[in-house]
Amino acid sequence: MKLLKTEFIYELGEEGVVKFSFTAVLYTDQEKVFVTTIPRRVYDSDLQSLDLHALNGREIDRNDIYPRFDVDSFTNVSVSPRDKVYIKRPNVMMYTCEESEEDTQLWKVMREEAKVCEILRQSPHPNIAKYLGCEVKDGYIVGLCFERYSETLRERVDGCPRKVDRASCIQSVKKGIQHLHALGFCHNDISPDNVMFDGCNTPVLIDFDSCRREGEPLGSKTGTLGFSRTGIVTSEVENDIFALQKLEEYLNLINDPCGKQ
Repeated sequence: MKLLKTEFIYELGEEGVVKFSFTAVLYTDQEKVFVTTIPRRVYDSDLQSLDLHALNGREIDRNDIYPRFDVDSFTNVSVSPRDKVYIKRPNVMMYTCEESEEDTQLWKVMREEAKVCEILRQSPHPNIAKYLGCEVKDGYIVGLCFERYSETLRERVDGCPRKVDRASCIQSVKKGIQHLHALGFCHNDISPDNVMFDGCNTPVLIDFDSCRREGEPLGSKTGTLGFSRTGIVTSEVENDIFALQKLEEYLNLINDPCGKQ
């Protein structure tokens, strides 16, 4: 057996407070992959004493993780490690041991995002991440391929906010949102983590797993805490307007460790 990854999983508790839920553990046994949960924090210092044989994890079925590739609906693209490409893969750490409908819908989330991205591929915009196509293996979509960008807005703010032209950033994000709305979509998860910068320092919107046509249900993907309206269940223009306002507030409140405020 081999440990692949551990990750702390959090949930939204009472009064909107984020609290620790469990540690998800991903490991392999020969060619099979398993995931389990431990109801405490498992730190790096604990890993050597972690007995994988005693975890009794749940085997991951790839049919629950990856959608089938349809040549008439999706674009198959081949990329090499040397290409400047980011490959987005399903977060299998959310495939917990608890049997629930949400756990087995990861393939649907990925399929819906691929559908949106195929439309964006046909209608590109400089403030929308450039989608290249799907990585396909054995008839399954195992990754969504995008142009690789340098850093997120949050990373830039945390590093040196002086490098952020706040007014220009908000205007660029707004243009990206307007492009989505013109196509009939709402992003529904605009946050500092979902805005990145390209090589020309242009802000681009990323992460379209919450992007749906206006009026469609959102399912389990309902935005980022602090940047989304509470209780949202459908894709709405108001979700993006609210998030853009919160993003502007976020940028207006930051202090500049590089010497300016």
